[in-house]
Amino acid sequence: MTSAALASGGPEIIAGPVVIPSSTHEYYLLSPSTVDEAESVAESLDGKLVVFESFAEQSAVIQALSMWNGVPRWCWIGFSDRVTDGDWRWATGEFRTFESWGTADPDEVPERNQAYMTPSGLWFPGDPTSNRDGKNLLHSIIEVGNVDCNQNFFPDDSDIQFGESLDLDGD
Repeated sequence: MTSAALASGGPEIIAGPVVIPSSTHEYYLLSPSTVDEAESVAESLDGKLVVFESFAEQSAVIQALSMWNGVPRWCWIGFSDRVTDGDWRWATGEFRTFESWGTADPDEVPERNQAYMTPSGLWFPGDPTSNRDGKNLLHSIIEVGNVDCNQNFFPDDSDIQFGESLDLDGD
């Protein structure tokens, strides 16, 4: 999927697909946008904002995308309390299975109800509805599908289409 396939005016895919060896998803890095714009792109690819199941997965995604080409990026992730204030859940609806808050209380400011991740992996609550002078336009990481075609829980040669290759470091 290329950025040309996306609706005009929204964020573009600037990196990906990237496959992390311990995951069955493809990950993409989007250009700066609002949360709603990023979610729209994710949905158009049958995906969602990234959902981290472990510290290891988050670390691999940071290495592959949040620091793409050596440039640190702050990114929206799929963790929010937008449905019920104080009830932080993943985009899948799952409760907090893994957290990496950089602040003791993510609920200090009620209108900050969408998590974003720093290049170091710390999460902070952001305001997804406000776009004051572009300050809340952040990159986003989305995850798409299941690339483990043979269901052995590891992407391998049988999961890669002929002529494609895995690019974990972006070169």
